[in-house]
Amino acid sequence: MCIYLKNNSELTYKEKEHIFPAGLGGITKLSKGLVSDQANSLFSKLEINFMNCSLVSLYRALLGPGTRNGKKKKPRTPTVTIGKQTNGDIILSYTFRGQPNIINQIHILKQDKKTNVKIHGELNMNKKEFINELEKFNGKFTYINNNIIPKTDLIIGYYNNHFYIAKNNLTRPKKNELKCVINKFISDFRKNDSGFISEINKITQHYTGYENNDTHRVYAKIAFNVLAFLKGEEFVQQNEFDDFRKWIVTGKSEEKHLVQFGGQNNPICEKMSDFSHYCIFYNEANYLVTEISLYSSVKYILKIGKLPKKDLDFICDGFICDWKNKKEYKLLDFLGIISNKNELQENKKIV
Repeated sequence: MCIYLKNNSELTYKEKEHIFPAGLGGITKLSKGLVSDQANSLFSKLEINFMNCSLVSLYRALLGPGTRNGKKKKPRTPTVTIGKQTNGDIILSYTFRGQPNIINQIHILKQDKKTNVKIHGELNMNKKEFINELEKFNGKFTYINNNIIPKTDLIIGYYNNHFYIAKNNLTRPKKNELKCVINKFISDFRKNDSGFISEINKITQHYTGYENNDTHRVYAKIAFNVLAFLKGEEFVQQNEFDDFRKWIVTGKSEEKHLVQFGGQNNPICEKMSDFSHYCIFYNEANYLVTEISLYSSVKYILKIGKLPKKDLDFICDGFICDWKNKKEYKLLDFLGIISNKNELQENKKIV
């Protein structure tokens, strides 16, 4: 039975779900049959947005997830995300060696039933070459959803042989619609290239990460995955956690569960490797509460729900993802390792 959509005979279970997302270096997966393919499909849009536009995406761009399976790490391609120019325009940009850079792009702005198109690009931008690149659009692109982009605007960028599409909408634009927009722009440009505004301004702010209900739901989903791994299907399927489950699936009733953003990390964090992820659960006045921190930097406290009567003896549990060293631990196992290390150190002092 799906821990998110519960009992439904039409659900399928072809894939296993990572506890921490693979995009953050997660390794361990839940057993097959706990998270349905339909739930995975529902969450995929949220996770794409989370990886590209949340506060976590900044740490991910700078530090990256860990490599797995002993594979050699490939050179990292700079992450393209949202930036802002001196004139206030929202643009697609990336950071290289600490410096923000703009990519070649068109920005389609709709205001008062009028459509304007701006061309933004690098200092040495060749417009005709850029147009030739746009003609190669085959429907493959990275989608960036960001709520600082005006709702009616569309940004189409090209960098390092790859297309980037940016809008303020959780739903990805359709391939055919984008193709029509690009073809119309190319046709209009070739008829009158002077009719388009071309601007090159200094980037004043690269990366405008944000947190909202949709990104909060991803933290909640990670926490619920961890809980299912630690306590099992029967525990997380209990009705006491239905409101939390509903928030993750539908986005409703966030105010019941979001307790705190930020604050000091759990003291156990000092014993972890730098930038590890962790998720710790504890009993607070008979309510199950979780503290989840990614990169040991972006932290939330979430209230999952009232503990069932038979589980009121629950004290503490958790899970740690040391993505840099490709290791993951249950909290109690990690504490045991620390205790053994401390004991060995004390014995050495005595000798």
